[in-house]
Amino acid sequence: MATTRSAWPTSAPTPAIPSTAFPSCTAEIIKDSVFHDYFLYKPNAFKNVTNGIAYRRWLLAANPGLTKLLEDSIGPGFKQDASELKKFEKFADDSAMLDKLAAVKRANKVNFANYLEKATGQVIDPDSIFDCQVKRMHEYKRQHLNAMNIAAEYLYLKANPNADFVPKTYIFGAKAAPGYYMAKQMIRMICKLGKLIDNDPAV
Repeated sequence: MATTRSAWPTSAPTPAIPSTAFPSCTAEIIKDSVFHDYFLYKPNAFKNVTNGIAYRRWLLAANPGLTKLLEDSIGPGFKQDASELKKFEKFADDSAMLDKLAAVKRANKVNFANYLEKATGQVIDPDSIFDCQVKRMHEYKRQHLNAMNIAAEYLYLKANPNADFVPKTYIFGAKAAPGYYMAKQMIRMICKLGKLIDNDPAV
């Protein structure tokens, strides 16, 4: 029976293969094992690149408040040249600028809280920490471990009602493949846990 390795022909014509989806240790495995012969032939084709964002979408379009703050503080040049954003580092210890940054962040959280209430009826506290995990529901994405941490914090608060605690809002955004039973069970667990906590006045 023939074996098909679909990654091989897709790698051959590529001038560079950025390993953005896995850590550097996995990149070494790819060079030493999976594509070792090709690595010996063309070592410069393998680059470990840190994931980033398409900042024109996720900053300029999605975050107008932060965009305006950046424009007012470092000028508009960053819209064409992302390296201009480095100029903002000089404000790292500027308390007035940090207050403005915190105000932008809180305004965004209020906007999201208002949207969520309008869309779902769910009311959340914009002054709580937002712990968000938005990706497809899958065992290797480990949403169930996040849910187990929520359960552990819940049980801790039940046992220690006077303990110091920072309010947190956990937000999951995901869907599971229709036939993926375990992922469906993970969604069920998260929903059941949410109902348990929402209906407990002690927390």
